[in-house]
Amino acid sequence: MISVSLPHLDWVLLRQALSLSLAFDKECRLEGGLDYIKCNEPFSAFLSDVEEVIQKYQFGHFTIDGEDILFFPKPAHFGNFSIQINPYSSAMEILLFLMPALFRQEFRSRIFLSGVTHSRFSFGTSWMKESFLTALEQMGLYASCTLRRFGFYASGGGLIEAKVYPAETKTTMGSPISNNETRLTGARIYIAHLDSSIAVREKNYLCVSLSIDEAKTGILEIRDCDGAWNHAEVYCITKEMPVVLCETVPVYDFSGKFIFSENTIIPSMEKLANKTRAFLDGASLPDELEREIALYRVIAGNSGKFTSQSAMESADLAAQFNS
Repeated sequence: MISVSLPHLDWVLLRQALSLSLAFDKECRLEGGLDYIKCNEPFSAFLSDVEEVIQKYQFGHFTIDGEDILFFPKPAHFGNFSIQINPYSSAMEILLFLMPALFRQEFRSRIFLSGVTHSRFSFGTSWMKESFLTALEQMGLYASCTLRRFGFYASGGGLIEAKVYPAETKTTMGSPISNNETRLTGARIYIAHLDSSIAVREKNYLCVSLSIDEAKTGILEIRDCDGAWNHAEVYCITKEMPVVLCETVPVYDFSGKFIFSENTIIPSMEKLANKTRAFLDGASLPDELEREIALYRVIAGNSGKFTSQSAMESADLAAQFNS
């Protein structure tokens, strides 16, 4: 059994450990995993969804030992999967959990995820399609993610269809990006069941703050959905791939309470603008993207150099299971 003891345990590392355990069919102990979930209640819904998928498709089982979570996987299999997502969870997290194992199968898998397609605690479909899956293609890993209907945190009602294909010949990702190869190409504001003037304010802020042409900054008002939502994305391009940077304005909390406040609009856009400037001025991928790619780079035998501490921790984690 592989014991995972990490000084900076968070949900991403916890999910990645379970994902690697399933992919390599190696038992694992997540030291302090239960304590982390107790102290970070929003992620309890994420773990609950992972457990339901494991039980439904007979991928193994969990046990608890003190504050540790123990996972005993069974061999994963390809197939057609239909998964209902908790209103306080995320379809992206379940897809990220399953992908390493499904890439190792002989045939394509098809996954229907109904419920929350866009969660304030995870990634959206634009990030998945444009950034993450593009990066994986450079390593011979092909998958698709198609949004059929929007479904938001605390309301659900959405649908995603994803496909994961068997891994092809291993390739390398290429060298780290350099700041003279990156440029900003546009932005988009998503708003649902909230005053449309909010989106206009957000658009104006991003255009001024990041010097984006207004013609390249769109507003998408979503009407065919069950709940309220407010989200902004900035689109950049590098020599190797598109990069989507995003920020969600809180609308509901984990109890389902409506917490949207206009006082959070500009601070959220400011955070996104700062994140974008840091990326454009730097010479590395955004931390949240680099750490997700790290697993696959290690498995493909192309670990190379990582610029962030969290990506290095994910790479070390992958090395434990890939040895």
